Amino acid sequence: MHTLFETSSWVLSSLFIVLSATVLCLGILWFARKKLSRTELKKNHDVAGFTFSIIGVLYSVILGFTVINVQNRYNVVLESIQTEAILLADLYQDAAYFSPDEQSAIRTSLRSYITYVVNEEWWQSGDKTIDMKARSHIRDIWDSYYTVHLKNEKMSLWYTESISKLNSLLNARLTRQFNSTVHLGGYDVEPFNRGSRDYHLLYVLFRP
Repeated sequence: MHTLFETSSWVLSSLFIVLSATVLCLGILWFARKKLSRTELKKNHDVAGFTFSIIGVLYSVILGFTVINVQNRYNVVLESIQTEAILLADLYQDAAYFSPDEQSAIRTSLRSYITYVVNEEWWQSGDKTIDMKARSHIRDIWDSYYTVHLKNEKMSLWYTESISKLNSLLNARLTRQFNSTVHLGGYDVEPFNRGSRDYHLLYVLFRP
């Protein structure tokens, strides 16, 4: 069960929950109707109705927290993507204050990294394996800054600021990668599944 919910195929998980709950409810309904009469079931309507409403409230609360959790994760990913894009633009612009050769090397490495992320890495963001090609592009960016020759104090201050932004860029990248592999796991879906199952069981057993 836990392995199923940890898969990236939410369609498969949803179908499993719906079909299993439907089959279980129909089986229990058939068994209950066969063993118990409608008169006996009506004796428990007051208690069952109260329990039915409580489970419905709990079910809606769990659903609400699940939606909020997913939205918060999406907001974190969106913020990290925007931060990464802004820092890349800043680094590209700041490279103008280095020598022409150094400027060309920095901007070339930044363009290569951006092209790779947009055209390749973006479409495999759900993969949890280490991307060696991305690490190669990042190393090229660091190497382009390592070869910069600081000729005066003003350039040193500009270089320090660029390295700080580069570190922030890597932090934003890691945040994006960590959150891109997060989805509704078993701990999120299992209470939702149990609430749905209990809610439907009470309905099929004690409905008028």
